[in-house]
Amino acid sequence: MNEELRKALAAASQLARTDEKTGLLNERAYLEQLGRITALARRREEELGVVLIDSNGLKQVNDTYGYDAGDSVIREIGKALKRTLYETDTIARLHGDEFALILPMTSDTLSVREQMSRVMKKLARALTFASSLPVEHGPVSVLVTVAMGAVVRVGTRIPDGEEFLRIATRALHASKRKIRATTPEAKKDSWQYVIDVE
Repeated sequence: MNEELRKALAAASQLARTDEKTGLLNERAYLEQLGRITALARRREEELGVVLIDSNGLKQVNDTYGYDAGDSVIREIGKALKRTLYETDTIARLHGDEFALILPMTSDTLSVREQMSRVMKKLARALTFASSLPVEHGPVSVLVTVAMGAVVRVGTRIPDGEEFLRIATRALHASKRKIRATTPEAKKDSWQYVIDVE
């Protein structure tokens, strides 16, 4: 196989695993990573966290300003995640405005709940921002907020990847219910998270 063909195949393989809007892993690559990392953490008796993130109001941005503006918000979320997390963390855009993380828990001094709580607050601060959108009649500022669901398990209590995601999805839905229960005024700068620890 010549070098040019080898490079083209490597580039195609990378594109198949990468989200085109953010440059993050896509859902397929995330699920592959999740399967490998959960098996390894179980075997090593390590602590592992999975987080699902859903931005609030992206549909309204798309409906009001168009899909280019919504894509701009998605890119900003991806950049904020990259700036906030560590190289050892896995970041992916699953679809639409939903992102997923795999977070090894590493502190010897904090409980897993305390570790995840710190991570969630850090993420919430990074992901609640005013984004200047490039729209037809000049830049418009919109407030971006998020709902997050997190799951932390240790060693043999770590489920397979699909079950991990199901539990994280339940936590994300609980987070969304908390947001819907807040007053309209409070929603302007609200972010919520739910952590499931066993």
